[in-house]
Amino acid sequence: MLRFSARFAVAAVALLAFAPGALASVGVGSNAGSPKLRVDAKGNAEISYTQGRQKTTVLVPAQGPIEYGGTLAGRDVSKPAKSPKLPFLKVLRSGPHGWTYALQTWPARSGPVELRFSRWQGTPTKLTLKATRGHSGIALHGTVTYGGKPIPIVSEAPGGLAIREYVYLDQRLAGRWQIVSSVSVERNGTYRHVLNTEEIGNLFRAAVAGPNIGSVYAPDVVVQIPPP
Repeated sequence: MLRFSARFAVAAVALLAFAPGALASVGVGSNAGSPKLRVDAKGNAEISYTQGRQKTTVLVPAQGPIEYGGTLAGRDVSKPAKSPKLPFLKVLRSGPHGWTYALQTWPARSGPVELRFSRWQGTPTKLTLKATRGHSGIALHGTVTYGGKPIPIVSEAPGGLAIREYVYLDQRLAGRWQIVSSVSVERNGTYRHVLNTEEIGNLFRAAVAGPNIGSVYAPDVVVQIPPP
């Protein structure tokens, strides 16, 4: 494994600055080209991508902190996977002991497009979105689950920091996505926001960063629906 260098320390700080409010699946790069994913027999994962002509690697150990610039010591034992279907998916691979590994991009609200890494077992993150018209406006509401249960309302960020889980709501107006709100997830996995503006777009979007639970970095989910 390569040692953690000052150059990659700066890169790590920059990635955290681009991440959404709830750090769940792990941000490993921005505006990343040709992303690749390798996993060894111990469950350590190596992500590589290019920025311009420069190749970058990130090592996400099965246990312990992320190493920017790190590489696998062992051979890749993962295999390409076809399911589950994830939004903005770049790479999906299955590894030892029933673990699934993925690289996704995050739908940017501002700034560069982020490349995000996730690993999990069993049923991934699921998100529902409904739009209901009422007297006070349009209610955007739904549920968020992981492993078939409501997601934890607090996610474990790198360094042990606990951060509240949010659903990010946007609407598409005049061909562009505009921010509606960031809504906290309740203990039963539900969320709700009432949109009372006269300007209503032709699409609504909800996005959630899957929760971090110990060594699990659950995948992100994005859902789009038309207005009622």
